[in-house]
Amino acid sequence: MSMHSSIDIAEIKATYYYADGRLRFRAPMGKAKAEYLLPNGYRYAYVGGRLQVAHRIIWAMHYGDPGDLDIDHIDGNKTNNKLVNLRAATRSENNQNRSAAQSNNETSGVLGVYYDKSRKKWAASLNLNGEKVFFQRFETKEEAMAARKQAEQEYFTHKPTDS
Repeated sequence: MSMHSSIDIAEIKATYYYADGRLRFRAPMGKAKAEYLLPNGYRYAYVGGRLQVAHRIIWAMHYGDPGDLDIDHIDGNKTNNKLVNLRAATRSENNQNRSAAQSNNETSGVLGVYYDKSRKKWAASLNLNGEKVFFQRFETKEEAMAARKQAEQEYFTHKPTDS
């Protein structure tokens, strides 16, 4: 079962046009906005009476319905919906592009690196497709960060600069 609903491209193109990363109405719609910025940080627009994330709509307008694929913001900025900043990705690939700010990691500020208080060591870990593929403890934060970065290079197939 798909997490994403299908997108009616004909309706999108009849209602909106794309300009510099934003959706605009083709015809005046009174006081209605073409896009709404919601508290989760993403821009949304109505398609078929339902709110959908604007980056999927913009992608669909230019490349077709992405189906089960996520649309990833390459720079991690949820509001930057410029075409050059969007790419189709699997959920696993999209998760590889998460920032430290999204990691809820308060001890290091680096995704997958944290201080293990019980052992008084820094730990580095990496999960891929729901499975822990790397875990080690280190004396210093810098060693843990370097090990995490090396593990990312080894295991991640989708780099932030891929297109």
